[in-house]
Amino acid sequence: MTNTNTPAPANELPSHDNSDFSVIEKAGMSLGHAPAGLLLPGIDGEIHKEATCLCARDYLEHHVFFNNIKFHNHLNHHLLAAYSMGASVERLQEIFDGNRLIQRSSLSTHEAITIDATNYINYLSQEKYYLDLVRFFHKELDAAGDGWHSVVAKYIFEPHLFPLVMSGFVHPFIQLGYALEFESKAIAATALAQTCKSDKMRDERINMKIPFSGFIFAPPNAASAERLAAKYAKRWVVDADEKAIDAKYYELLSVVSLWYIALTRPGYRLMLDFFTMHLVRLFPSNFI
Repeated sequence: MTNTNTPAPANELPSHDNSDFSVIEKAGMSLGHAPAGLLLPGIDGEIHKEATCLCARDYLEHHVFFNNIKFHNHLNHHLLAAYSMGASVERLQEIFDGNRLIQRSSLSTHEAITIDATNYINYLSQEKYYLDLVRFFHKELDAAGDGWHSVVAKYIFEPHLFPLVMSGFVHPFIQLGYALEFESKAIAATALAQTCKSDKMRDERINMKIPFSGFIFAPPNAASAERLAAKYAKRWVVDADEKAIDAKYYELLSVVSLWYIALTRPGYRLMLDFFTMHLVRLFPSNFI
């Protein structure tokens, strides 16, 4: 039986010399200063350049999935979270080296095809075109200059992409949160490409409770949970004005945070749920 969780050996991954930081320009990587973070003593230009460099290498060298069953690459999440809390240059390199051990190659582009705004939907859910999609979206964002945020919004709210943003345990949305928080077009391009690689969530009615079969990914659990979530999501309505959207945003933030810390029953060992944690990370600090 093939082990689908086996990563490519590190020596098979593409590698870029980062001693002169030229990889930053090659990737078109930039990181802004998140307004609610990066205020700790000791975060200087050298650390910023190192974080940018390592995110550039992740962009160029690694796939969005680190194995063949669509487990997501969290390397730039780890780098940026540590960077914003004052990690040293040495610690950032240590994080990169440790995460790199499980990564897959970003594969290669396909010179025989040209992905553009008129045909990119033809490449949805086709993993081998991930790097082609990254380059397409990065080009679109670069062309928009300072208006790149509106281009992100345009694509995210496209009818064929919008249902995918929250799929894959909301990882496309998490990736997009980091991109917006750190003002990075390159990371935003990977978030859009990651959205294209996600599987659409099913939207069906449900008339049953969720069974428990001992493992969260067991088919009875997963299928029933999806249908129940879709049922209740339809009841959550947001009025189309700024105050109502802000109020609903903070409502979500409060509910998710309470949900995350309240899952442990009294008298039991503290168990912070791995999957609920992803929902907490949907709220970039500059929006709070």
